[in-house]
Amino acid sequence: MAYIGGGPLGAVVRQQRLWLDRVATDIFLDTPAWFLWLQTATHFSYALRSPSYYSLTLRKEKRRGGWYWYAYLKTEAKLHNAYAGRSESLSATRLDAVGQILWAKTRRQAALAHEKKKVAPS
Repeated sequence: MAYIGGGPLGAVVRQQRLWLDRVATDIFLDTPAWFLWLQTATHFSYALRSPSYYSLTLRKEKRRGGWYWYAYLKTEAKLHNAYAGRSESLSATRLDAVGQILWAKTRRQAALAHEKKKVAPS
């Protein structure tokens, strides 16, 4: 079965499976069907395992003559981004690693903001 993209609710990867418009597909991460789907997809959400209440937004963007995936995570009104890779390298391991990179960025940002509040004169 071919799935090109999501409708109004979009594409979400949750529990190693692709969901389109809240309906589970037969496409699982790291399978040939997954990498084929990525060739035509333009964006999707990826539910983080930890912390499980956050999701990355991944977008395919054209840069320097090629198409690359970039991940975004917004917390506390700050948007963080990281390079995720080309379609052929977007495995579950890579998505988890990018998620951890972005989560670490958000924690550093929160720690800096906390320190600024402590140092700021009253």
